[in-house]
Amino acid sequence: MMLGPVFDLEWKRMARRWQMYAARGLVGLAVLIGIYVVWRWHVGSAHTVTARQAALVAESCICALITVQLAIVLIVSPVATAGAISDEKLSGRLLLLFVTDLRARE
Repeated sequence: MMLGPVFDLEWKRMARRWQMYAARGLVGLAVLIGIYVVWRWHVGSAHTVTARQAALVAESCICALITVQLAIVLIVSPVATAGAISDEKLSGRLLLLFVTDLRARE
């Protein structure tokens, strides 16, 4: 494995938790809400959409998607890091990780 055995273990362990399914659903819902808000903001209730409006909606959707993803990363990264550290400390493996001679990749 190119990223190391710890990453492989965490990847498999985290993917099977119900919280990850809920998080994926919430991210999808946030993206859909962002697209809906952008559509209503630019187009409203018009039945026809001009090429200029479509381009404006597409540009705004990309900006909304980037904003949602950035907000999620800024919120989830510290929470995931703190959770991983506390799990290791609770199970007693944190001290073992500190004393092992592992390279950064491992």
